[in-house]
Amino acid sequence: RDEAEYLADWCRYHLDMGVDRIFVYDQGGNGDFTDPRVTRIPFHVSTGCPQAEAYRDYLARYQEGRTAFIDIDEFLTGDLSVLDDDTVPCFRIYSMLYGDSGMIYRTSGPVWERLTVEVKRPSVSSKLAVIGRDWDPYNPHGFRGGGEYRTVDGRTVSRAPVRFPYRKAVWEPLYIRHYRTKTLEEFCRQKLGKPRVLVPSVLRGEDYYFSVNERTPEKERYMEEYIHAN
Repeated sequence: RDEAEYLADWCRYHLDMGVDRIFVYDQGGNGDFTDPRVTRIPFHVSTGCPQAEAYRDYLARYQEGRTAFIDIDEFLTGDLSVLDDDTVPCFRIYSMLYGDSGMIYRTSGPVWERLTVEVKRPSVSSKLAVIGRDWDPYNPHGFRGGGEYRTVDGRTVSRAPVRFPYRKAVWEPLYIRHYRTKTLEEFCRQKLGKPRVLVPSVLRGEDYYFSVNERTPEKERYMEEYIHAN
């Protein structure tokens, strides 16, 4: 929703790296970008977890081959061919988190060129790439049924944990670059005051932003002035 300034870059990035098709669950405000390899599906949320609802709909209607379930602020990075092993029902792909790179204002260019500073969080999140339809997504990070989970380096992993301690090995040969906040200007326009995905009763605010990015007087002043103006 409301991703018009990012959707074209995100789609072109993944198509250029070798993704065959993209299905976008579109809640509105996403511009008029088109490509014959991109299917846009009008989507209206009726539950507390819109991603899980969209995933279930996709699995029932469209799933063919292997599908990675990621968000528009997430970018697959590395060697996609690791996902070609059709003996693995589900790959768990871990995320490398990026913050605002010390910037308040958005500059020109796609997000992966603008924001280059990795945030070494105490724990790491992940997303799934699955084969088949026999899956029941219960949140954006976990599906029931379907078969075993493996990491992209071949280790079998439990379904339950979606996070574990930061260690570099989990990002070879494929990982996700996750731009959770982008710059402060972008965060305020897009996410400030909006519900969190897994805890919709909790709104994204100052603590959410500064849990990822360095707190400075200049950033605090910008956020305070933005809140006052809006």
